[in-house]
Amino acid sequence: MATLPNAVVIDTKALQINQKGRSWCKPDMTVELRSVEIGPEVGQMTVINHGLGWAKPSSWMASFASTPAPGSRPSTRSRRPPRVPPASTPKVDRMNPAELCIKRPVMTTLVMAAIVLFGFIAYHSLPVSSCPLLISPPIEISASLPGANPETMASAVATPIENQLSRVAGIKAMTSVSSTGSSKITVEFELDRNIDAAALDVQTAISAAQRSLPAEMTDTPSFRKVNPTTDFAIYYMRLSSATLPIATLSNYAETVLQQRVSTLRGVAQVQFWGQQRYAVRIQIDPRKLVTKNVSFDDLDRAIKGGNS
Repeated sequence: MATLPNAVVIDTKALQINQKGRSWCKPDMTVELRSVEIGPEVGQMTVINHGLGWAKPSSWMASFASTPAPGSRPSTRSRRPPRVPPASTPKVDRMNPAELCIKRPVMTTLVMAAIVLFGFIAYHSLPVSSCPLLISPPIEISASLPGANPETMASAVATPIENQLSRVAGIKAMTSVSSTGSSKITVEFELDRNIDAAALDVQTAISAAQRSLPAEMTDTPSFRKVNPTTDFAIYYMRLSSATLPIATLSNYAETVLQQRVSTLRGVAQVQFWGQQRYAVRIQIDPRKLVTKNVSFDDLDRAIKGGNS
């Protein structure tokens, strides 16, 4: 592309050629005769190489409907200057992370290597507790004797069971709490002791201590493996029969099903509700007891001795 110094672009209609020279219409609506060198035409505009001198392009952009003759006053009717299109905003290309990683593999490799290196250093800098808090699952034994005071529960119920439990291997600690009508014994084992095998030993100790328990205890002491984090049931089982009575189902669930399920691996406790047991209701005539010189305690011992 060639560059013309001191060139001015004016409307072609504002330029007129005659014998004396070339006249042009100035922006102040006057005509002036001047010798100029005409360059190429660009659309409706003419390039003046020399003769007009340098001026701002905006002062020479006036266009007219007709070209006036020299010495005459040009028409005041003018045309609008050509519209200059607005400058377009440059489009900014936004690159997503995936495209950036694909186009710059070296940078991606270095970033990944830095992440791996920092992760390796941070892993070896993690604090490690020299004495972490470890809680082994304890076993809790429950026994009940309705109407017995705490002293009786501690001496007649808790003590015989504790004597048998002291023979179980791997016991770390053993505590008991006795209240009115109930006793709870908590046994904690060492961490290297298998809790399932320890539960079998506890069940054997309870069976051995049952011979030393009071005869008034109708319920066999039960035990469970306590979970330190949660204590909710995770499985429910329903027993029903169209031919057997509820008392027979209750006896089967208590003597067979409960004992076998409690020995499974990971089972902490087995409980059942809605049981129905055999019972005998005895109505006593106080007058006959007085005539035969028999007290209520004598009658109670006779009934228990006949059903033992």
